[in-house]
Amino acid sequence: MLIKDIGLIDKILLPPGFIEGGKEFAERGDSWCIEYHPEDPAEKETTRLAFYYRGRVASTSDTALFRELMDGESRNLLSTYNAGSPEVTDLIARLINILGNLGDNQYTRFQTGLSGAGFHLHSLDIAIYGARKMLVATGYFHNFAGVPTNYFKGCFFDGTPHAPKAQLEEIYLESKDLKVFEKYLPPFERCLLSIHWQANKTSVTS
Repeated sequence: MLIKDIGLIDKILLPPGFIEGGKEFAERGDSWCIEYHPEDPAEKETTRLAFYYRGRVASTSDTALFRELMDGESRNLLSTYNAGSPEVTDLIARLINILGNLGDNQYTRFQTGLSGAGFHLHSLDIAIYGARKMLVATGYFHNFAGVPTNYFKGCFFDGTPHAPKAQLEEIYLESKDLKVFEKYLPPFERCLLSIHWQANKTSVTS
């Protein structure tokens, strides 16, 4: 399915078998979420591919940090090889607002159990899709016992690259079922590679 005109994305080709799901818009249209689901009834309730705008402008410091990272080279920021290093911990702490819900992770909240973080951040990369860099995060949301509840891969990008402050948009794949999540990771990657971007946007619209 070819989707057109979602925020900064001009067009994108969804994985085969995905159909339109729910749409949520804030009362004033400040935020929005547009979802697509696998057509398979067994997967429809557990898995979604979503486009999301959180409805607020990033601060001056967050805009500067995000754009500095996007202006740099494509690279791995977090992996099993550098997890826990002071440099990585400091960077993720600085990215806490940019990451949204993913900012509540094991690098920003060190308690466990009921007082622990809600997301386990596995990897963080800067990658190019459609000639534009995005911040790519993988991991899973979990309950207080640390048991995964939703597996996640998502991309964060500047929806208003020509405006003074960034309005961050997201596209992500999420599933409660690990096998289904792994099944759709390669199609999701091809989906990201199909992105064509709009030019000269100064505000986020759906």
